[in-house]
Amino acid sequence: MSDFSPSEHMAEVERKKDEALEKIKEVYRKLGLYSDNDESGENAEETGPVMGASRELIEELKDLEEQYRLASAGLEPAEEVEIPATLGEEPLTYVHATDEELAETARNELRPQYVANRNEAKENYSSAEAKAAEETAAISAAEAGSIAELNANRRDEENALTESMVIQGLVNSTIFDQGSDSVRRKYAAESARISTEYDLKYSAIRSELELKQLEYENALSEYDLSYAAELRSRVSELKREEEARLKEINEYNRELAEREAEYQKERQEALEAIYLSRSEAILNAAKAEQEYEREYGVSYEKQAEYVRRYTLAKNFYSRYTASEAGSMIEESEGYLRLLLGDEMFTELARWNFTERG
Repeated sequence: MSDFSPSEHMAEVERKKDEALEKIKEVYRKLGLYSDNDESGENAEETGPVMGASRELIEELKDLEEQYRLASAGLEPAEEVEIPATLGEEPLTYVHATDEELAETARNELRPQYVANRNEAKENYSSAEAKAAEETAAISAAEAGSIAELNANRRDEENALTESMVIQGLVNSTIFDQGSDSVRRKYAAESARISTEYDLKYSAIRSELELKQLEYENALSEYDLSYAAELRSRVSELKREEEARLKEINEYNRELAEREAEYQKERQEALEAIYLSRSEAILNAAKAEQEYEREYGVSYEKQAEYVRRYTLAKNFYSRYTASEAGSMIEESEGYLRLLLGDEMFTELARWNFTERG
């Protein structure tokens, strides 16, 4: 990540551009194609280190010069330096969850425990109901047994009284009536006692079950309140986690964009350096050979090469009018003389001036 402020970054870019321009000027100074005296004034644009409208042709001629030299030396072209177009790092993508999706996530996390708590409470109350029903059934059976025994005792006592009265001849007497009434009152009181005793037992069971039901209902209410509070808390926590994740991704993508921008700047500088280095080597060699040729003459092979390039140049300038081509040839004379040779350059100018003009 760059530590430069925007203004410092732009200043650094301008500095790099100036450095690259100075490198280009230096190459052309060595080749005699550029002079500091031409840097300003009316003719600066015409004589400065530019290829002008003939750039496409000059680049092709430089390629031919390089290929010719490699072939002459019996060498294969060096593999081009490949600089990846990008860092190859993809920005992170993230689909922000909606509030409803976050709430659903929280529910999915908390609901199993909530349901388990409610089920446990339900099971506990169901067990209490079953126990109450079992105890009620047992007490009811005991009560029925006590009443059956009481009724049996009452019948036995009534039968004994009747037999005694028959023997004594008192069946229709007041004594018999009094005895029968005494037995009835006795067993009525006992029946009432038994009923009261078992009613208390039934009441205790009902009270215990009502208490269990109240506990069950309170537990459900408590679980509902607790679940609602935990749900709100968890949703808030998930939102904070979501925001933190989104912030982290945005920060990563911002840093990636900065790294990519820095890489593109450095890549462009590297490509320019490679281009300058290659151009300087080609043009330096061509300049040295041109000086040699001016003194000792052009070889047959090189003359054939110049003719081939001359044909290429004619085809290129044929796409323009004679006037346009004349201006372009004049503008790029230094390059064209270097890459076509003096003789073929002169022939090119003559062809455009006389045959076309």
